[in-house]
Amino acid sequence: GARLDLAATARAEGTRALVFIPTGKMPPPVGRWLKRAIVGGRIPEARIRFDGALREWPYDHGEGLFRVDIDIEDVVLDYAPGWPAARELDGTVVFDGISFFSERNSGRLAGLPVRNAQVRIEDLRKGLLEIRSDQRVPVAGTLELLRALPVTAGLGPVMQRLKGEGQLAADLDLQVPVLRPAEYRLRIDAEIENSTLGLSGLEYGFSSVNGGLRVRNTRLDADRIDAELLGEPVQVKLRSVAADSAAFGHYALVEAAIPATRWAEALKLPFSERLEGTPQVAAMALVPAPGSGRNFHVLLRSGLEAVVSSLPEPLRKTAEETRALQVDVGFPAAGSVRVRGNLDRELRWDLLLDTSSDSWRVARGALQLGGSPADLPLATGVEITGTIPRLVVDDWLDLGGDSIPQPGEAAPFRELAIAVAELTAFGQVFRDIDIFADQRDNGWRIELDGERASGVIGLPGEPTQEQPLRVDLQRLWLIEPAEGEVDELPDPRDVPSMEIAIADFRIADLRFGSLDTEINPVGDGVVASTIGIVSGSFSISGDADWRVLGDDRSLQRSSLRLNLESSDAAGMLDSFGYSPVLDAPAATASADLSWAGPPSADFLSIASGGFRFRMERGTLKQLDPGGGRLLGVLSVSALPRRLSLDFSDLVDEGLGFDVLQGDFDLESGNAYTCNLGLEGSVADLGIVGRTGLRDRDYDQLAVVRPHVGGALAAIGGTVVGGPVGGAAAVLIAQIFRKPLSQLGESYYEISGPWEDASIQRVQRTQVD
Repeated sequence: GARLDLAATARAEGTRALVFIPTGKMPPPVGRWLKRAIVGGRIPEARIRFDGALREWPYDHGEGLFRVDIDIEDVVLDYAPGWPAARELDGTVVFDGISFFSERNSGRLAGLPVRNAQVRIEDLRKGLLEIRSDQRVPVAGTLELLRALPVTAGLGPVMQRLKGEGQLAADLDLQVPVLRPAEYRLRIDAEIENSTLGLSGLEYGFSSVNGGLRVRNTRLDADRIDAELLGEPVQVKLRSVAADSAAFGHYALVEAAIPATRWAEALKLPFSERLEGTPQVAAMALVPAPGSGRNFHVLLRSGLEAVVSSLPEPLRKTAEETRALQVDVGFPAAGSVRVRGNLDRELRWDLLLDTSSDSWRVARGALQLGGSPADLPLATGVEITGTIPRLVVDDWLDLGGDSIPQPGEAAPFRELAIAVAELTAFGQVFRDIDIFADQRDNGWRIELDGERASGVIGLPGEPTQEQPLRVDLQRLWLIEPAEGEVDELPDPRDVPSMEIAIADFRIADLRFGSLDTEINPVGDGVVASTIGIVSGSFSISGDADWRVLGDDRSLQRSSLRLNLESSDAAGMLDSFGYSPVLDAPAATASADLSWAGPPSADFLSIASGGFRFRMERGTLKQLDPGGGRLLGVLSVSALPRRLSLDFSDLVDEGLGFDVLQGDFDLESGNAYTCNLGLEGSVADLGIVGRTGLRDRDYDQLAVVRPHVGGALAAIGGTVVGGPVGGAAAVLIAQIFRKPLSQLGESYYEISGPWEDASIQRVQRTQVD
């Protein structure tokens, strides 16, 4: 037969390298593989040596010599579908008989630079490609290679965000049957050296990573990898799951003890300074098995032992308490992360994060209070729903303005619908109240529905005098003060502009009717320039202010100026929660008061200033002493019953009067009067002394005188009908100086608590 003895050199494009190879003598599948695998590039020189009978090629038993040494530049070797092609190949490849190999080479496998790897196909007829390499390589390039390998196909989108820096020593042995690439064999033994690993978009990750990693085909294992997370040492173990039917092929275990403050800061949670302690956290990363249809997940568990939270309920926690925290972080698709979890049974969440940019943000989600499951909503934004036993709004507001989410923030709270068993707000308790709030273009619309509060509050993003906070309520009953003391004075300079309209306004036992007012900031506080209260039996008008003195938050002063007019004194007293101790068709009152500190429900016990009232053509009724606590100042209402001891023929049906009036000076929790007096058709009386508004007690002297034989006229006119101060002048300057036989007065000492006042008759000689 024909014999060829050839020695030659040649140049060609990379794809023309096959002209030097007798592919016709190879099995057709191998020839087709060679034609497909070699893509592009250049051949600066090919050295060919052929010596032997052509029909006996490929000389697998030494029948002849066939060798082609090919120098290559920028060649692409696409050796197996689904595997990363070797690119930028430079070096020399050799076809020697039935073998193909390369030992002097450089190139890139995915993003990993490779140099002088041992590449061999021992028998081209069988097509088993073997690649061996033992070298130090960059972590970043290794991650890029892993993203391209079938071994990590189950990791899904998380692999696209995985990042790292540093070096590792890798010993790689890959065998790929080019005609059956699914039957590959992969072995990698890697030693990671002082590297970092993390996810793009997160500012934190693993640092100082050291340890060994084994790869066997699709199985990855690591007995121990040491690293640091948020500045604290952690240990990582990686295990593969042997069962082929398992949904997850691998899992990684991480144990760490990291201060709670660092977790909060890393996750950009607000109020991280209110967390203390170092909890033990166990994490498990679950890698889905190829073809399982599952997503990569990270599960975190902690009992939060030793963690202290000074956040308001339901997030408050002592060091002794154990709270079960569970978090499930999933990676369902490229550009998104789903975070689900719960804190005990009190709080559950389901959040979908948009991770398509470097800054992760919450796209939509649900926070569920009270134990029911949290369901991811379809609409953009975060919903808060459920039930809660106790909510203290004051505590949340005290955290600062950031506790109220504003429109367009990174965490777009869109809607809130919760039922609260006990709501505390602004020092008041509201029970069994439903709250619904939704975000509008210019702020929040908040609906309240409860026995003590019902209506709508409009909260703009930035309240101004032109766009104030609007309170439009059907009712607001401030009837249950919250227990405990306020830790820090509120600052009136933080109060926004408000328009308030309340149809049914109550404070404790006081039923005021409707309230309308406007509150506007001034430089050192706020003012309510117009206060209007209208009820069926009375109306009140006035103004008030609340200011900081000398730019010192601890120095505050409040003032109140009111004028009252009533056409039904008995109805007015009933509205104010007092027994109808008197009845009069006309009553007026005015007050000009101020006190140190913020507005308070018990301001009378600390206020200074003046209070004046006048009633005409009324009747003072007979009641038990404890029944007449009219603002704690009219102990005169308890006298008719006692007067019956002396004047039973005059007061059986009550004591009628033409005028009942008085002035009071308030100071240090006491109200002092020298002219509280009554001018009646059958008797006159006057009271001087002190009423304790803070201690709720009396220290007074009453003088009662019947109208007998025109004696009243003999001392110069009526007791209380004259000018201001006249009653005091008559009582002190005249009555106390007249002989008993001439005027017939009776004297009563009033003392003790309001609820059980002691009213004792005393002799003239005992009067001081």
